[in-house]
Amino acid sequence: MKSWAKVVSITLILFVIFGCSKANEIESYQPNMFTESDLSVVGEKKRTKLTIGMDKTNLEKVIGKPISETGKLGVQYNGITVFYRGNKVSGFVIRERQENENKYITSRGLEIDNVMNQLIEKYGDSGKIEEVGMKNSKFPKDKNVVYIFDLKQNTIIADFSKVQNPEDTYVISTIFDSQKEDKLVHILIGDYNFAVLTK
Repeated sequence: MKSWAKVVSITLILFVIFGCSKANEIESYQPNMFTESDLSVVGEKKRTKLTIGMDKTNLEKVIGKPISETGKLGVQYNGITVFYRGNKVSGFVIRERQENENKYITSRGLEIDNVMNQLIEKYGDSGKIEEVGMKNSKFPKDKNVVYIFDLKQNTIIADFSKVQNPEDTYVISTIFDSQKEDKLVHILIGDYNFAVLTK
């Protein structure tokens, strides 16, 4: 009888431990809720994690030297473009990969060639801005979905004009290409000053 009670007790303890950790994992990636984890991208091969605010020297220790540096157009590494303010990362851009390039995804697993439903499933539909027919686009049916969020206030901002705290505001911007079956072709993650003001 005692051994049966012991088995039940151990089972309950394991259930609580693993049940809670799974719940916490899901909690940290709830749609329509953003955390500091959303300021990261992940290299799929080595599970390399890069984050906004990271020092350039530390980043290059992880992913190597750049392929090219083009000033305001960013620093091109294998599979990802990184933007810096001073010596700190202010933004990332992931585009369609060339053959043999490293693959990067967002911390929630969003990747190039995903479709709109996958974006909404991972990030939610609250506070997004959807522009069909961007003014300067060659492809007027492209869709641009943008999430603007204030991490300090823990709020989603519906429009750029409503941003009150630029230093605490971050942007995730995506483009779906109408010429490629509305698949995701561009992901930008950055702080407000980089993403909106190009500073």
